[in-house]
Amino acid sequence: FYRESMSKRGRVAVIGAGAAGLCLARNCKEMFDVVVFEASKCVGGTWNYSEVDSKARDIRGSPSTSIHSSMYNNLHTNLPTRVMEFPDLPFLGTERSFCHRTAVVNYLQQYAKEFSLTQYIKFGCTVTDITPIPEDSGSPTKWKVRVKTDQNSETEEHFSHVAVCNGHYSVPHVPAIPGMDTFTGEIFHSHLYRDPAEFAGKTVIVVGKGPSGHDIALELDGVATAVYLSGRRIENNNNSNKTDNEVVIPQQQQQSGTSGNVWGDTGIPERSGIDHISESTVTFQDGLVVPQVDCIIVCTGYNYTFPFLRNIEDDIGVKVTEKGRVVEPLWKFIFPLHHKNIAFVGLPWQVVPFPLFHYQCEFINALWTETVPFPTVTEMQQQVEQQHQQNVGESGCAHYKLKLGNHQFQYCRELADYYAANNPPKPVVEAMYFYRHKQAREHAKDYKKMEFECFGDKQTDFKVTPPETWKEETYYWYFGAVPTPASAAQ
Repeated sequence: FYRESMSKRGRVAVIGAGAAGLCLARNCKEMFDVVVFEASKCVGGTWNYSEVDSKARDIRGSPSTSIHSSMYNNLHTNLPTRVMEFPDLPFLGTERSFCHRTAVVNYLQQYAKEFSLTQYIKFGCTVTDITPIPEDSGSPTKWKVRVKTDQNSETEEHFSHVAVCNGHYSVPHVPAIPGMDTFTGEIFHSHLYRDPAEFAGKTVIVVGKGPSGHDIALELDGVATAVYLSGRRIENNNNSNKTDNEVVIPQQQQQSGTSGNVWGDTGIPERSGIDHISESTVTFQDGLVVPQVDCIIVCTGYNYTFPFLRNIEDDIGVKVTEKGRVVEPLWKFIFPLHHKNIAFVGLPWQVVPFPLFHYQCEFINALWTETVPFPTVTEMQQQVEQQHQQNVGESGCAHYKLKLGNHQFQYCRELADYYAANNPPKPVVEAMYFYRHKQAREHAKDYKKMEFECFGDKQTDFKVTPPETWKEETYYWYFGAVPTPASAAQ
């Protein structure tokens, strides 16, 4: 083992064997001695479904903190497989383009097998502490990693590099709603939602207009007696810069009180944020009062947490700010400014995760192997500030510093250009993503019934077959223009 390490550039500790951790191992294993620490017994991270005790999930009590996965029973992806896939492994063989969660687990298992990654993974190992080892002035920092196994034994190992790939969809961000302590029903976070059947005959309010809020509201519709979708934004439909976290309603439908707003083509009432709760009655900010509410499901995102970096600010100069929703400062959302041999993978949100992981991990490997140089600290600081100003300036929200949204493809291109990637981002993936984005707005209820075919790398090299309920027979899309089938096939 020592001889093998000596022939490589160092040892890399990878925290987590989800998609990000697998990708980092795949990209660094040739030049480094890689060890992946995974707390569970299998690869896949958050995609591995786990049951939940519905009697122990109310946010006002002590909901379970041991549940890592946010998967619910009937979850289907909100992106087609040909958009989701890693650039170096096609996601093929699923029955539907928007596949069931189990197909994603199978794909990640296939990825681990294709690149022989299991041999690098230590299952049943939870990293409890990562601390820098004092070195001589000018020497690269080394890292002491402490691990606890599921047999309660503890070990300690030293590494030259650390990759933090623990995900950020397991610690719920819970808003403070006035009067929530008086609520006579149940309030819980979507992290612990699993199945709609238990809500039959109930009145449910879903708080949050991101992907989880949309999916859960649609699942409950037709099962629960009544479903309301609540959130802060009801926007003018003419604003083309809006994102998946915002439901867009035409101006003429923006009415307050008891009539008016319906979410797209779903028929589900859409309301503003909750003003206050009084026992079983919920009052919205637009004036609507709903009595006899049985359940409130908050789909309000997650906090970043790194329990193994106990002194994160003192040790590496990084802070978790905005009540857990921002990690800063990080160059390219990856590297602390003064510690080049610890990297964070997958922190940006509102992204297509697997391709983003791929380009981040290739980027990390290129820098760690000194194939390309790091900029100066001053240059990195300037780029961090520019990125934050762009993200916050567009939204007006300080906690949007790690949001990429429509900028994610440019971000991946910048990473790929920096190290001259052999397999740069394909224009067709970006085109399919924005086509899906457009149809999800117009057909919120059944856009996941579309089927995508991809037959090349160009922007027009894809075909979409819509559900039978849609009027058009076949869709092609090219950044707002609709090419003919002949030009799309060229």
